[in-house]
Amino acid sequence: MKETTTVGIDVSKDSFDVHIDTTSQFLHLENTPTGIQLLLKALKELSVSLVVMEATSKYHYLLASMLTEAGLTVAVVNVTNGAKLGLPQLGWSCLSQRTHDSPPQ
Repeated sequence: MKETTTVGIDVSKDSFDVHIDTTSQFLHLENTPTGIQLLLKALKELSVSLVVMEATSKYHYLLASMLTEAGLTVAVVNVTNGAKLGLPQLGWSCLSQRTHDSPPQ
């Protein structure tokens, strides 16, 4: 049985940053259909139990829609309430620090 994976995504107008918990992998992709397809390709071999992303105006709509259409369970949350939902345990705090303080190495 595969280990289940939780994915955290920080969304902005032009791009999104992804943290995959079981591999500790960070991805920086364009917020376009092509970028989303690259994410789906990266997740294809994983057993993804949940994708968590922040609600960012309208910029998360296409991403959430395409991931849901691909059969993934997606939670869109207001980040100001994220701590109540346990997002730091999902790698969200690590992702936020990486995306806002410095680019991944």
